[in-house]
Amino acid sequence: MRAAGFGYSGAVKSWRCLQCGWVNPDDAVACADCDKPKPKAKTKRPPPSFRPWRVVVLALDPANRSGWAVWSMGRYVESGECRIYSNPGLDAVKRACESAASLARMAKCPWVVCAEVSWGGRMAVGPSQALGAWRYAVRSAGLPMRRVVEVFPSTWRARVLGGGLHAAKRDVVRKAEVVAASDIAGRTCGGDEAPAVLIGKWGCQAGEVGAVLPERMQKTV
Repeated sequence: MRAAGFGYSGAVKSWRCLQCGWVNPDDAVACADCDKPKPKAKTKRPPPSFRPWRVVVLALDPANRSGWAVWSMGRYVESGECRIYSNPGLDAVKRACESAASLARMAKCPWVVCAEVSWGGRMAVGPSQALGAWRYAVRSAGLPMRRVVEVFPSTWRARVLGGGLHAAKRDVVRKAEVVAASDIAGRTCGGDEAPAVLIGKWGCQAGEVGAVLPERMQKTV
């Protein structure tokens, strides 16, 4: 009897469960009785919008020292950075979420969160206190977690910075991020604030943002 586990089938270029013979990532029924975790099928990334979405974007670079930025209808509004492990920092987190929600109410449009995530973490279920603080503030401001868009650094950098910087290490691109963000904000941005400003710019036209909106709200400016 073969041991349970996953093996790679080169002939069909797909994962095969050695316990039940499951092969097709889209066929969940074929492996209903097997308790082994199944790899998820890759989903195609939605194309970006030609014009900015009619939406307010709260962009986050969540960490112990978090950067945040608010964009509305494709235009930069405000940004900043704060230390999560302090009362002023937690107040800043709350104010950023309330600012985005307030802008959305005044403009009578939806708002979304675009949060940078590493390969090892997710905004929705991240274990760190930084993610927890932002998640709590976002939910307290009335935003459903399905309106949170997670983006890898390489994804937004490729669209906003270009020049092959999307695959570079953070230390290498930090200077380029600060220069680009400072040009948008009209002042010198901090090292943690800058990525959030650029994530917001990416989110204003990202296809991933349109994908989390109801069809009736998928409007552009």
